[in-house]
Amino acid sequence: MAILIVDDFYKIIAEDELEDVVGDLTGAGWATLQDLEEDAIAEMVGYLDVRYDATKCLDSDDNTAISILKRKLIDMILYDAFALIVPNNIPDLRKERRGNAIDYLEKVADGFIKPNFPIQEEEPTTPLRYGSSVPKSENYY
Repeated sequence: MAILIVDDFYKIIAEDELEDVVGDLTGAGWATLQDLEEDAIAEMVGYLDVRYDATKCLDSDDNTAISILKRKLIDMILYDAFALIVPNNIPDLRKERRGNAIDYLEKVADGFIKPNFPIQEEEPTTPLRYGSSVPKSENYY
């Protein structure tokens, strides 16, 4: 499910810098970005499916992909692209932006942020914990 086009990346990163990272955007570089996009979408769906219908949020056929999700997706892809080249020297900006993307997705999944995304038709599957701590078996006073 590819939802991004090359112009979407240029909103986040300069064209020449992107080509330095992945190579020629008409050949193998674009194929690399598409592979990384598939991985990032799978990760994003894991967070969104807790409360929202991720397929509707990221549906490219109707162009309904929400712009904030596209930006977060690009940040995740760019981090992974830099990690392919120099895993020990990823720019701090890319680390920070990926961290922000993951934090945002975690808050959406936990319900702390309630964006205007299509909600699942089923009951949300947020795991709930019941009970208390382990009972004490040996109490000495």
